[in-house]
Order: sequence, then C-alpha cells, then structure tokens
Amino acid sequence: MSVAMMGAGGIVNNRASLVPAMASNSQNGYTVSASNYYNNDSSLYPIWHAFDGNTIRGGWAEQANGSTLYVGASNRNVDVDITFPKEVSVHAVKVIASTYEAGGVRQPASASLSYCNKSGSYISVNINQIAAGKSGTTDDSAGVEYPKSKKWRVTLVRLGEYVGLNQILLF
Repeated sequence: MSVAMMGAGGIVNNRASLVPAMASNSQNGYTVSASNYYNNDSSLYPIWHAFDGNTIRGGWAEQANGSTLYVGASNRNVDVDITFPKEVSVHAVKVIASTYEAGGVRQPASASLSYCNKSGSYISVNINQIAAGKSGTTDDSAGVEYPKSKKWRVTLVRLGEYVGLNQILLF
C-alpha cells in the first residue's frame, strides 16, 4: 500500500483521509486531542502534527525536513480522540510510524479504533470486517453496518517507552 501526500490529509489507494490537513488541534469543526503528551507539554509535539497530511518520514523532531513526530508520555499508551463536525463512519485507520528508534521511542505495537456511542462510552470497531455475499445473487451486496459517530478514538499501544508517530489517516 503506497502512501502519498495530498493537500487535505493523506491519501492511500486513491482514498483521501476523512480528516483534512490540520494546522492546529481545532479547525473547521474538526478537533484532535491526545490522552497524554511527552513531558506533559502538548506544545512540544502537538497531536495535530499527526494529521497535517505530511507523510514524509524522518527522525526525532526533524521538522525542518518536513517530518512530524508525536510522542506520548513515558510508559503510557496514547488515546488519540478525533471529533468530526458531523457523524461519519470510519472504515479503516492507517498509522504511519516514525522511523526514529532510540531513547525509548518506537513505533506503536498496535492500533485500535473505537467510536463514542450515545451514552458516552467508547466501543471498539473491528476494522477488518468482511462484507459477505455471493456474486451474481440477491445477497451480493450484503455488507457490514458501520456505526456513525462524531467522536472516534485511535488507541496506540506502545512498543517501547514512548510512542513514535508520523501520521494517522482515517478512511
């Protein structure tokens, strides 16, 4: 799967990310936030960098060459919350890890996707669901019912002491 930069968010297999390129944590009805930050300082590596549409990979804080890097707090997984201006269905998430691997920074061990239901609880979504059906029959369009929500969460499970991250793309 190739990844290339596109004006509004990233693009994978000709599908644009549901989140447009961000230049702050909140813009045009979209809001992104994280459960924790490196040194408890959200200004060092603001989470919007993971949504700026820049898929160039680089090392630790190499912002001059266009790379981005987000690092969560020491020894803690990171919940990245995304709020959309309206309810949407998210079918997939692509996490592009940082190439930097030193000082405890590593790519995420795994990522999971969940949505916020009407009662305010986050429900995990199986992002590898298969649409079942038989070609040429009346049930060939049977598919998976994806939930719609304004609030979605990507949970990044750390592999090292910190989570190193370049981009998060939602489709």
